[in-house]
Amino acid sequence: MRKVLAIGLVLTAAVAVGCDKNFCEDFPNSEWCSPSEQPPPEEDTTTVSCPDTGSTAYFPLSVGASWTYHVVEGSGLDSADDNVINPTGNEWDERLVMVDDSTWITAYLGGPYDGAADTAYVFLRSDTLYMRVIKSTSIGGSSITIAAESPFAWYPLRRGDSISTRWDTLPPADYIGGDSVPDTIEYRITTVVLDTTSYTVDSQRVCAQKVLYRTTLHIINLGATVELKSYFWWSPYRGVVKRVERNLRDTSNIRWLQKDLITFTLP
Repeated sequence: MRKVLAIGLVLTAAVAVGCDKNFCEDFPNSEWCSPSEQPPPEEDTTTVSCPDTGSTAYFPLSVGASWTYHVVEGSGLDSADDNVINPTGNEWDERLVMVDDSTWITAYLGGPYDGAADTAYVFLRSDTLYMRVIKSTSIGGSSITIAAESPFAWYPLRRGDSISTRWDTLPPADYIGGDSVPDTIEYRITTVVLDTTSYTVDSQRVCAQKVLYRTTLHIINLGATVELKSYFWWSPYRGVVKRVERNLRDTSNIRWLQKDLITFTLP
């Protein structure tokens, strides 16, 4: 039986999902299926009130806006604490700059990726922020490209709200196993608002909305699903104050990155 090999993704921001619904209904005990994530019970809701600022305050896309994050790499994630664990020793800064009203560029300063840069394309349509996700992906030694335009955030962000792209399908190819057997891979992106919380920036407690992004790659003929997750904390008048996500440049696919906002400039 062929085995699913590690997936290494390089490029823009990532997101993530779970199993194919029909497959997991038919085979609920499969190693590829897990219970769907549910919002926390109401009694666990934190009582933090976000101001009614409008979408542009949450998503400040002004030309020249910039954010600098300090990044710590770890080999795992403490979900309860929202921090990486077992630091690898790799640390660096990342500076994200809006170069026009739909493009941001992230430059990696120091660490193993010094001098590298990623480009993301975002669009604010009405009260919804969209992101064009482009990922260069290697599965079993075969290179594929995933591209999707996904709702990234919306205003107001309300706990429990969720939105997904439709399932898209890559052309059949020998992605896994090297045996010339065509594999069909489908994928989608899902965004879920987890809760409203508070976060510290420059010793100041601020309101933040914690949002989960999931990308699902489902290898149809194997009944196998690969899931990637990342978490963003959106704060009014600041944008993203924290990110926790997989290190997509790490081919072992086991390392996480914690990115904490250090400084920001909004023209």
